[in-house]
Amino acid sequence: MRTSLRIDVALILAIVAGGLVCGRVAAAGGSEAPTVPPALSPSPPMQRYAMPPAAGQSGPEQVPPSIAARPEGPFSPGTKGPAATPAAPQAPASSEAKGAAAGGVQRILDDLFSRLAKSTDAEESQGIAGAIERAWMHSGSDTADLLMDRALNAIQTKDLPLAEQLLGSVIAVEPDWPEGWNKRATVRYMADNDSGAMEDIAQVLKREPRHFGALSGMGFILQRAGLNKAALKTFRKALEVYPQLEKIRTIVDKLTIDVEGRDL
Repeated sequence: MRTSLRIDVALILAIVAGGLVCGRVAAAGGSEAPTVPPALSPSPPMQRYAMPPAAGQSGPEQVPPSIAARPEGPFSPGTKGPAATPAAPQAPASSEAKGAAAGGVQRILDDLFSRLAKSTDAEESQGIAGAIERAWMHSGSDTADLLMDRALNAIQTKDLPLAEQLLGSVIAVEPDWPEGWNKRATVRYMADNDSGAMEDIAQVLKREPRHFGALSGMGFILQRAGLNKAALKTFRKALEVYPQLEKIRTIVDKLTIDVEGRDL
């Protein structure tokens, strides 16, 4: 049974605007959800992703966030291929090395997001978004990546309790990895736990405010809760990040009429 929502709309809009977040989204009739502790360290490095092709070349398949998305769910970037072979365990990198690697990846991501926002070519945008998504899918921790692979397999087989348990372990290992929270939001959404999904989306956006998958997922939850005005603001934020996300643009066009009416 899907849980109904008691949502602080002002809080949601603050999240969308990039403000501070906390876990004040709870199931109707229940107690206020506890705030999830803030991140304890800088974002971990994200590695092993390819740069996007130039416009006009074939890029990786991009599945726009949607209710009818593949088993990973509506908040999940990219596509799931064959299960990856876990890397051999390695000695932990020093905090200085991890910080330097994270800084380098962040600069690359900043450039990719800048290109994504400016691109007017759908195929080019697809390639850029694919590179961003592949970066998001690697934590920089072999342990977290292995747990994520197992969680994705559990999602694929619809073992949602196991997937949520594994993703809880991912978050415990790498609390600053946005995709750990995002995938658990996906699982909770698939399990009709919209309140839990919203709590996790808040944590994703705290770490990566440009996460167009999480923004889209938040919009879908708000929309099906009947909060169309807040959903519209959230979807528009996703389009600021990824203007060529056609499915979301179609939804925005419809919601704009529903919320704001037609121009005379």
